[in-house]
Amino acid sequence: MPVLATDGITLPDFNFTLIEMNNKLSEIHRKQCEIEQRVQIVNERLVALEQTLPLGTPNSINKVGNDQLPKKKFSSFDELQEFEANFTEETRKQMLYHIKLCGGKDYKDATKRYLKLLFTNQFARTCSWTGQKNHHKLKDLEVVKVIKEAVCSCYNVTSRDFEIVLMDWFRYATQRDKREKSSWYV
Repeated sequence: MPVLATDGITLPDFNFTLIEMNNKLSEIHRKQCEIEQRVQIVNERLVALEQTLPLGTPNSINKVGNDQLPKKKFSSFDELQEFEANFTEETRKQMLYHIKLCGGKDYKDATKRYLKLLFTNQFARTCSWTGQKNHHKLKDLEVVKVIKEAVCSCYNVTSRDFEIVLMDWFRYATQRDKREKSSWYV
């Protein structure tokens, strides 16, 4: 920065400093405008990408409520049938969204996490994929179809692999229920 020497005292050249500051501010303003334009372009691209996501995908702009979801875990087949009887497209959208939001480290974990949120172990003991051994049949339920759709769309998994995880989860419900009950009394 240039300085002026007056009577042995060295002073900064304020005129030059002001000009220099004005140039720097102009440069900063120009860069700010460029950044704002780039942010606007990125934002527009992001909105366009979000609109291409399937409805119910977490972080999509189509936010979904939860008023159609079960308020508590299913503890009987009657509760599950009542939910199925009132199942709508809005229920399906909300379930898809919340299943995907629940997530998991892989398809097995995601499936188990959501089943655990929906079914008590005591009720799960009475269910099976095909309804064998006088159990309640799950294969054709809308709830199960939505879980399957969500998990298969989020993870690279076949329908059969999903079904195996689901069958195993219900198969071991008795074990989980016994373990859960025994831990209450310990």
